[in-house]
Amino acid sequence: MTDRELLELAAKAAGLSAVFDLYGWNEIGDGAFWDDNEPPTPWNPLTDDGDALRLAVALRMRVHHDGSCAVVEIPTGQKYCWTEAAVQEDSDYGRATRRALVRAAAAIGEAMQ
Repeated sequence: MTDRELLELAAKAAGLSAVFDLYGWNEIGDGAFWDDNEPPTPWNPLTDDGDALRLAVALRMRVHHDGSCAVVEIPTGQKYCWTEAAVQEDSDYGRATRRALVRAAAAIGEAMQ
């Protein structure tokens, strides 16, 4: 699944209406915009800690680390784990945690379809 697909499904799970083509996916690099705001607000929980935390809170997720794996548990008890090579190489637990949160949210969004 691409990052864009993950973000679309995560936004759906969180009840956000994300727009990706407002300024073009390539121009903003990687991410989305909420179209509920004027002007639209950038949103990317894959790269932004604040967006990731708000996503986790909105979906009542629990997060912990198990070795080099970021583990996210959603209220149904399902767990999602994401290991980034970077975690082992340079201790980038933030990136692994954000990705695990978005993957868990995307799974919720996918189940809503």
